[in-house]
Amino acid sequence: AIDDLQAELGVSGALAEVGVYHGKSFAPLALLRRPGETCVAVDCFDAQEHNVDESGVGSRDAFLRNLEAAVRECADDKGNEEERETVGGYDDDEKEEYEEEYEEEEEE
Repeated sequence: AIDDLQAELGVSGALAEVGVYHGKSFAPLALLRRPGETCVAVDCFDAQEHNVDESGVGSRDAFLRNLEAAVRECADDKGNEEERETVGGYDDDEKEEYEEEYEEEEEE
């Protein structure tokens, strides 16, 4: 419905959600993006000292699992193998490299 309305009105551009928690609202919206559109998810996850209103403790791992599941389900529905290999803006190799960097930062 929202995708149809945006197409009808000629609405396009970037999407950002601040406070994605576990990503269950971000994932379906991100899957509606069109070529050239960017989606950005923002959450302090483990840095709860920045969560000044104590609005909820999001989980980066839960967010990535939910996003990956949504992308894979959508790709399976479309039979799109290439999309299945790209999750969260990273292909599998880039995702592994990013996770290693994230773990190193957490250790510091």
